[in-house]
Amino acid sequence: MNTKILKFDRDAGFHFRKYQKQADKGAYIDSLVSLRTALKKDPDNIEYLVSLAELYTELDFFEESNFILFKILKMSSDVYDKCLFSMGCNFFGLRDIEKAKECFQNYLGAYPAGEFVPDVQDFLDIIEYDIYEDSDVPAEVFARADEGKTLLDNGEYAKAIRMLEKIGGTYPELTFVQNNLALAYYCKGDPAKAREISKQVLRIDAGNAHAICNLIFFALSANDQKELAKYRNMLDKIEGKDADEDMKIALTYCELDEDEKAYQKLKSALTEIPYDIHTMFFAAAAAVNTKRYAEAVRMFMDIVKLQPENTIASYYKKALQHALDKKADIRIQYAYQVPQEEIHRRMHYLNRCFQKDTEELRDMWAHEAYFRSILIWGLSIGNAIVKHIILDLISKFNDETAVDFFKESLLRKNKPDEEKNDIFLALKRMGVPQPYVAYMSGKISEVRIGLVDLDEQKVFPSHEKVVDAIIKSAEAVDRKLFVTHALELLGKYMRSFANAPVMRNVNAWAAAFLYAALLENEKQPYPLQSFLETLHVKATSFKRCLHVVQKTLKKG
Repeated sequence: MNTKILKFDRDAGFHFRKYQKQADKGAYIDSLVSLRTALKKDPDNIEYLVSLAELYTELDFFEESNFILFKILKMSSDVYDKCLFSMGCNFFGLRDIEKAKECFQNYLGAYPAGEFVPDVQDFLDIIEYDIYEDSDVPAEVFARADEGKTLLDNGEYAKAIRMLEKIGGTYPELTFVQNNLALAYYCKGDPAKAREISKQVLRIDAGNAHAICNLIFFALSANDQKELAKYRNMLDKIEGKDADEDMKIALTYCELDEDEKAYQKLKSALTEIPYDIHTMFFAAAAAVNTKRYAEAVRMFMDIVKLQPENTIASYYKKALQHALDKKADIRIQYAYQVPQEEIHRRMHYLNRCFQKDTEELRDMWAHEAYFRSILIWGLSIGNAIVKHIILDLISKFNDETAVDFFKESLLRKNKPDEEKNDIFLALKRMGVPQPYVAYMSGKISEVRIGLVDLDEQKVFPSHEKVVDAIIKSAEAVDRKLFVTHALELLGKYMRSFANAPVMRNVNAWAAAFLYAALLENEKQPYPLQSFLETLHVKATSFKRCLHVVQKTLKKG
C-alpha cells in the first residue's frame, strides 16, 4: 500500500489570523512566531508590518519596532498617524524623552481629532508632570546621564567618567549617576576610587541597592573578605524597588553563586519585564542551577522564539537537553555568552569560512541560517578585528537582508558609535540611499556621508575621489571614528563656494580634511610626520591644503 504525504501549506492570512487569536489571549511570544510566518509569505503587507511594529512595542522591543516603522514610512504614507504615535511610544520606552515629546506634539498638530489623541495627551502629561516630579534637575541632565550609561556599557570608560563626573559634581543627589561613575572607574582600573564613590553614595542613601551590590563586587574582585562580609550582610535586607534593582541584586547573588536567591530575584524582575532577553537568560541559567530543568528549557525556547538568531540561548538549550538525555548534572555560568571552548569552535568555523570566495559566502548568507547567526554572534565577542572583518564581509553580500541588518543596527542605542561609523561607510559602499537614521552619542539623527546634499553641478569627480581617500586614510591611521566629521568638514568647505574648485591632489586634500577633524577632536593629535608618512603625502602639499581648508572654514 502506497501512502502519499500531502504538503499542507497555509497561506499568509491563516498565520495572521492565528497571530490575532494568540495575541488576544496574551500569548505574545507564540503570536510573534505566527506573525513572522505571515510576513515571510507576504513581506510587503502593510497591515502585517504595522501589527509587527505594534507587537514589538508590546514586548518592549522598541528598537526593533522603530526599524519596522521607518521601513513602513518608506513604503506608504497611509498609516503615518499610527507610525508617528508608535514611534512616540517607542522613544518614550527608550527614555528618549525629547524625541517622544516631539513625536506626540507632531501627532496632535497633524491629527487634532485622531484616534490616539487621548493616549498622546496622557503621555505628554506623564512627560510634563510625573517623570521628574519633585525634582529640580532639568530633563536634559537625565538625558546626558543616560548617554553616560551608554558610554559605560559600550566600554568607553574615559568618556563615561568625564560626562558622569560633570553631572555628579553639579547634582550629587543623583545617586544613580554616582553608581555608574563608580563602575566606570572600576572598569578603567581604579578600584580605590570606585569604592570611595560607592561608600559616599551609602552616606547619602544607606540602603542604596546598586551601591551595596557594587561594593560586594569590588570586594569579591579584590578578595577582601572583611569588606565582603560587611556588605553581604546588607544584601538580604534590600527590597528591590523595581525590575532594575531586582536585576542588580540577582546578578550579585549570581556572582556569589547563591543560585536560589538569584532565581527568586530574577523571577521577580520578570514580572515587570517579562520579555527582557538578558533577564530571561539569567533566569534560565538560575533555573538550571537550581535543577528546575523543565522551566529552563521553556525559557531558552522562549528566547529563541523572540530572537531566532540568538545562538547563545540555542546553545544552552541543546546543552541542557543533552545533559537531560544522558541523565547528567549540568551547571551554567552566569555570563551572557557561550563557554570558552564553544567560542574557540565558532571562531575556527568562521576562520574556515573566511577562506572561501565571496560568491560562495554570499550563497551561504542567503541560504544557511547557521552561517548568518554565527556571523551576527561574532559581532558580540568584542574583538575589533573580527568585527571589522564581519562588517566588511556582510557589506559585500549587498542584499536586502544585509541592508536591513545594518539599518537595524544603527537604531540600537547600545551599539558603539565607532561600529556605527563602520556601518555608515559600508552602506555608502553598497550604494544605499542616504540619509541614514541612527542613534549617535545617545541621540537619534539623520546622518549623511559624503556630498549627497550638494548640488550635482558643484561636484567634480575629484571631489568624490577625496571622499573615498578620506575613508581609506582614516583606516590607514586607525582613526575611522573621525571619518564622519572629516566628511562634514569637506561638505562645509564645498558649500562655501558657488562652484567648488577642483581638488587635483586628492590624497593631500583628503589628509587635510582628516587632520582638521583630528585637531578638533583629539587633545593630542596624531603626530604630523608619522601621519604624513603613513599616508604617503608630501608635507608641502598637505600644509597648503590644510591652510586653505582652515582659512575657508573659519570664514564660513
